Order: sequence, then C-alpha cells, then structure tokens
Amino acid sequence: MITLKNDLISITVAEKGAEIIEGKYIGGKDFIWMGDENWPDHSPTLFPICGTMIDNKRTHGGKEYSMKIHGFAQNFIFTVEEKTEQSLLLSLTYSEETLKYYPFKFKFFVRYTIDGKTVTVEHRVENLDDGDIYFSFGSHE
Repeated sequence: MITLKNDLISITVAEKGAEIIEGKYIGGKDFIWMGDENWPDHSPTLFPICGTMIDNKRTHGGKEYSMKIHGFAQNFIFTVEEKTEQSLLLSLTYSEETLKYYPFKFKFFVRYTIDGKTVTVEHRVENLDDGDIYFSFGSHE
C-alpha cells in the first residue's frame, strides 16, 4: 500500500486493483467508503468494462470470452511506475491471464494526484495491439 499525504488530506492506494482504500482529511473524517459486510470494496477501478455484458459473455474474432461485471482490473496487481509525495502512477499490462477474458493487448494507467483538498484521478489506455481495441472504464471514488 502507498500513501500520499499533504497538510490537508491523505490517501492510501493498494497495488491490487489500483484502488484507493483510505482517504482522510487530516484531523477529520474519511472521504472514501471504508467498506462493510455488504460491500467490502472501497473505490474499485473498473476496466476493461464498466458495467456488464449479456450473460457476462462477448464474442470477438469468432471466439467467446467471459468476463464478470466491471471487468478484471480490480483483481490484478498494478505496477508502480512513478511515485512522488503528491502523485502516484500505476499500470496494468496485458498478460496471458488477461487475454483469457479480454482479447486485446493493452497497458492501462491510473494516476492519483493530491493538491490541497483535491484528489485527481486520471485513467489512460495504451493500445499495444495491431488493431483497434474496445474498452470502457470507471471507478467508485
């Protein structure tokens, strides 16, 4: 887990899923859901789909692929690309495992930056495939 902190706020991000698992105002209250028995996640990163597909299946290039609601990124360990006191850049690169669910080669980046009381979240997808790739993303901060 990695923490970014200034005089006003702090956030803690897990490498698993590139998810903010804690956000606090210094000397104050939480601003990220802390989880409970009904929904233990905090702010999951949703990629390569945000939502669901009919019967959790999709066909591409004549082959059927299954993927659960909101994709798989929240279940994979992201790589730390850069870290400063105010910013963190994480990435997830396609693998043999991701190709089982999603037939495209990609590198997915999530950057968290804190400035004052503001947390900025940026998402970027790099296409490493030979053709077009199709995706959506979202998050629950």
